[in-house]
Amino acid sequence: MTARERRKLRRTAIHEAGHAVADVYLRNGLHRATIVATDNALGHVASRHLPRDHRVALEVGVPTPAQRRRIEAKATALLAGPAAERRFVGRWDWIGASSDIDDLTDLALNMAEDDTEHGPTRWFAKIQERAVGFVDEHWEEIGCVADALMDRRTLSAPAVRKLVAGD
Repeated sequence: MTARERRKLRRTAIHEAGHAVADVYLRNGLHRATIVATDNALGHVASRHLPRDHRVALEVGVPTPAQRRRIEAKATALLAGPAAERRFVGRWDWIGASSDIDDLTDLALNMAEDDTEHGPTRWFAKIQERAVGFVDEHWEEIGCVADALMDRRTLSAPAVRKLVAGD
């Protein structure tokens, strides 16, 4: 593997580790994290989907406070991957994070605090700030998970939880 390929893989590992660590801390039901490339992505984190009642609440625009917290936790984890990658390389890669951004945009359109033109933009900015703060606070754990991904390529949820706990 060339140095350039190794750096690209490390960048992917940091991105996926950001998602995985956030999913663990925010209790989003992590299943696994991988940096094994597919036709669609360089890596992937699988976690529990939002429950059906949360999705219905989003569709009608009236999530309860508890549903809102769960949705915002999921949104923060969606942006934690790109935020970790940003910290690693020094800039946002919105193109590389396009599937994360697409998922987050769907949430933002439904979670905006009001119906004004800037509602979704404000909500997105709030989640972006949370994700950056999360990454800053958990950078060491993200690095540990990324190191393990570089070694093993795929980690189960228990393996990620063990790394996050420092075992």
